[in-house]
Amino acid sequence: MRPFIPALLGSLLILSPACSVSATPQGQRPALQVHQGHFFRYTMPAGWSANETMSGLDLVAPDKATGASFALLLGAFGQATPEGFTQFVMQQMGQADVRILRQQRLPNEPGPGGLPWLVSETEIAFNYQGRPVKGYFLCGVVNGWNQYSAVTRYYQAPTQSWETSRDWLPALLDRIVITNPRQVAGQDRVQLPRNIPHDYIYGEYNQAWEQRHVPQDRMSQARHEGTMGYERMKDPDTGQFYDMPLEAYDPTVGGYRNPRSPTELLRKAAPGE
Repeated sequence: MRPFIPALLGSLLILSPACSVSATPQGQRPALQVHQGHFFRYTMPAGWSANETMSGLDLVAPDKATGASFALLLGAFGQATPEGFTQFVMQQMGQADVRILRQQRLPNEPGPGGLPWLVSETEIAFNYQGRPVKGYFLCGVVNGWNQYSAVTRYYQAPTQSWETSRDWLPALLDRIVITNPRQVAGQDRVQLPRNIPHDYIYGEYNQAWEQRHVPQDRMSQARHEGTMGYERMKDPDTGQFYDMPLEAYDPTVGGYRNPRSPTELLRKAAPGE
């Protein structure tokens, strides 16, 4: 039953928004504080709120109209397409006036057990509490063994600030990492067949997966810094981690100023931190 779940968790974060992060004026992109939840590790600007469940994560700005979300569904019965699952998620948003501005099928991505991720991106518009808002969905679906699993990555912002916000909102999604794979999406509640022990079939595979997962944080940090324009830094006094936008580097002091105390400098985070 669901033999591809361990590999599925490892391949979730290969799905990344098909947009680049361009340079922005000094101070426009915020520093991102690193947080550890029960299921996920994530980053968000100071003053934002997070709502975490075993099936996903919502990051919301004080204006309530800007934010990012990650959602995960494992082992649902039947078949699905990324366009159909995106439509389902949009219906759950409860916005009656959601309009699809653009929808495009992207090339397949390598998935678990040799199965492909079917991937699509969708740009939408709607009104939220009287404010025009735009949003971007990236949805991946894996079909196999008469089941499907799906992951959605979504961000939105008021239309007025959309072009600048979309330069850094993908960085929030890029830094969401599953840190509790045993419980995420309710896996610890799945009743597995008992006639043949699970470890007898998948034991060596699971051990290999756990060993591969160890250096993943280091690889993810380097990938993130190279593609998203943020650098992982640490407050040496409090231990608080930040993802600092590259344009926040102050050459007059040779480093990044601490958001908590601008007269102090952050230090470079060690690989894996």
